[in-house]
Amino acid sequence: MFNKSMTIGMCVCVLLCTTQIQAQSPLIPENLRLEYMQNPIGIDTKIPRFSWVVPQKGYDVFQKAYQIQVSKSLEALKEGKPDIWDSGWIESGENVHIEYAGPALESFTRYYWRVRIQYNNGEKTRFSEPAYFETAFLNPQEEMTAKWIRHPEKDEEPEKYNMQEEWKYKRISPLLRKTFEISKEVKEARAYVTGLGYFELRINGKKVENNLLEPAYTVFEKRTLYLTYDVTSYLKQGKNAVGFMLGHGWWHKTCGAWLELHIKYSDGSKDKIITDETWKASTGPIISESLYHGETYDARLEKKGWDTPDYDDSGWVSVVPFEHIPNIMQAQVMPPIKVVETKKPISINKIEDNVYIVDFGQNLTGVVKISAQGPAGTEIKIRHAELLYPDGKLNPENLRKAKATDVYIMKGEGEEVYMPRFTQHGFRYAEITGYPGELTPDKLEAQVFHTAFKKIGHFECDNPLINNIRDIVLWSIRGNNMSIPTDCPQRDERMGWMGDAHLAEEATIMNFDVAAYYQKWLWDIADSQSPEGYVPDTCPKAVWGEQKGSPPWAIAYPLIVWYSWRYYQNKRVVELHYDNLVKWFKSMERDEKDGLMEYCHYGDWVALEKSPMEPIGTGCYYWTACVLEELANVLGKSDDSNYFSQKKEKIAEAYNNKYFNKEKGYYNEGSQFSQIFPLFLGIAKGEYREKALQKLRYEIEENRKCHLYCGILGAKYVYDVLTDANLADILYKVVLQKDFPSYGYMIEMGATTLWELWEYKTGPEMNSHNHQMFGSVLDWFFGGIAGIRRLPEPGYRYITIAPKPWEGPLNYAQAYIDTVRGRVLSRWDKNPDGSLSMVVIVPSNAKAKIVVPKKAGMTVSSEPQLQSISSDEHQEVFEVGSGTYKFLVK
Repeated sequence: MFNKSMTIGMCVCVLLCTTQIQAQSPLIPENLRLEYMQNPIGIDTKIPRFSWVVPQKGYDVFQKAYQIQVSKSLEALKEGKPDIWDSGWIESGENVHIEYAGPALESFTRYYWRVRIQYNNGEKTRFSEPAYFETAFLNPQEEMTAKWIRHPEKDEEPEKYNMQEEWKYKRISPLLRKTFEISKEVKEARAYVTGLGYFELRINGKKVENNLLEPAYTVFEKRTLYLTYDVTSYLKQGKNAVGFMLGHGWWHKTCGAWLELHIKYSDGSKDKIITDETWKASTGPIISESLYHGETYDARLEKKGWDTPDYDDSGWVSVVPFEHIPNIMQAQVMPPIKVVETKKPISINKIEDNVYIVDFGQNLTGVVKISAQGPAGTEIKIRHAELLYPDGKLNPENLRKAKATDVYIMKGEGEEVYMPRFTQHGFRYAEITGYPGELTPDKLEAQVFHTAFKKIGHFECDNPLINNIRDIVLWSIRGNNMSIPTDCPQRDERMGWMGDAHLAEEATIMNFDVAAYYQKWLWDIADSQSPEGYVPDTCPKAVWGEQKGSPPWAIAYPLIVWYSWRYYQNKRVVELHYDNLVKWFKSMERDEKDGLMEYCHYGDWVALEKSPMEPIGTGCYYWTACVLEELANVLGKSDDSNYFSQKKEKIAEAYNNKYFNKEKGYYNEGSQFSQIFPLFLGIAKGEYREKALQKLRYEIEENRKCHLYCGILGAKYVYDVLTDANLADILYKVVLQKDFPSYGYMIEMGATTLWELWEYKTGPEMNSHNHQMFGSVLDWFFGGIAGIRRLPEPGYRYITIAPKPWEGPLNYAQAYIDTVRGRVLSRWDKNPDGSLSMVVIVPSNAKAKIVVPKKAGMTVSSEPQLQSISSDEHQEVFEVGSGTYKFLVK
């Protein structure tokens, strides 16, 4: 009896303990973000948004509810007594972009926050580890007291500025400084700072942060971004000095600076140092600087200790007010430009007396850092280029008017190290002249820099050529994102071309965390839009392109908003930009005639066969109506949605009536792109689709022997068209070509980045060897080969996994993306016995449709065991919640 009672008691105890364990999971929410950033300081959003990842814990895991706590006091938060906001339990499955709903936030304040969730089985997690964010100017009109200042000597500011020849203009790159006293112990200090154009902030002899080329490029007169730095460790009790080095970058007028240095003392008091008329100015060692032409730095003109408190600045002049004050000053909430890696030379060849050619082995974006020891006045010249002549000399012809030359003049004081501050080059090779002594690999290295967004995706397979294509795409994407997406990083251009950007955007999204980056660029586009609604070809609007942009370029505006919604569930950008998008649609509507909108001046760019422009304009008009129909539904604008739905049908009918040649059975003159575009858009339906596909297959497979002769538009959209038509075998043949024209041809010719053209050219024409616009092939590696299909339901809450392993010669492929909901992974392996293994990971709080491909006579088994929702001789389809799923096809 005693033993029986003991046994019952133990069972009850186990049950109680089990219930308690189920009620309190050891897991915690992960990857806490605020406005896409981890622990950001200096946000100026009054209603910030919280995001987190629901931790994985088995199968079919969903969030049922969440609780967010926000507190000024970290201790109070940890004790469960937040002093600002406790949301309480909110029944919601959302873990992305939860808006703050507490009392009004205060400026210049750090807030700590944490979150816990309840799973769909009732189990609750512990609270996450605390994260934090800091506010900056939430009410800038009332709170900003600093003045914009400049050196009293103005630059030459011609009415029509020619950036290609800016080296001819009189410009100065000044130094600004101020000293101040601190008599108390500093608890914390923040520098809110910006400049026009670039600035480097220095305090007490040290550079603040290791960021480069700040602030980010914007439409400066309308909107300039300020940075927030934690400068607590730079300050000291006693006398202090703060200073600026200024450069121009994309700013074409006299340089200016703006700073508010906020100091909080341990006794609770506060102080503020601002830019005003008490600052002093001087010229410095930078003789000239230009993004296109490079930097000349005369170390003999350095003012030693100019950024330290005890420097004698009696010979300096007083600053004067800066005239070009931007309309809006906004916090820069995106990753900065940083050096992300370095490259040592793979060879150094001496081609003449004191002339060296250095090969870094990789076409990259950045500068050369060099060290030398020699007499004062020694001039070291560094010229950059992507190419060499056959005789081994530097070939800068494709840089056109860009000089891409940095000059360092030595001061003759031991070992000197030089790295340019206010320029950037695209290069693989450097020509070094005037170097004192023998140039050896330990004396120089390439500093690779770009906007330092985090790598969050990866694709790989067993085919070296496909992996090499992946690599050259990634190098081009990295080198062409320098606070805005650009076309090229090396010649006299480097514009925010809209076509290049939207064509490469999905490949960029799949590989890098660029949510905040594109959110910022959307403001640049909005600021570039004309009152009539026109969106320019380049944003910010600069040297090239028209204000009334060509539709396949200007369509970047609605597409980037749409992608931000689909990939990041960013409803706020839809709310902020929807009216502007409608405005652009209305501008096209004014050019419509009977459903056709044939305005278009850039078409299927750099194609090897021509396609007419007019259908491209009309196609973009149709596509914009489709996008706006979806975005109108996101905002609950049913009338707008109905309007755009009816509009797109009218456009599609007009498109087919005008551009489909019924006698010949294909669109327009029969080019690859003329079939690709209406097929991709869904305009080609029924008989139109069947005949256009037949023509496209003939043109690619038979007429062009599995080569693409289309340009950048066709090279983006052909992959979806043929994959959806179950013709992925053709795409494998296309990407595995090594002769002209193909990606493999570029690699066979030595490319380490994507070319602008299918052709190999080395002269002074338009032939950049680092362009991202053909990078959309990487979309297909992720979506077609590995199977993580593009355009998920918003925020990856519903994902389609549909790989194409049987159509090509690969033995395995794998891809993953760290989405806003967590990691999505798809891998497949062809086994020696002819079977196929497949692994899929679906993150918590998401569902997926998994299409498992098979051959006739094969069966599919799964672990855990699943019931398919549909099946035929070529595939079985499963719908699942979160978890890791394994399939065997044999």
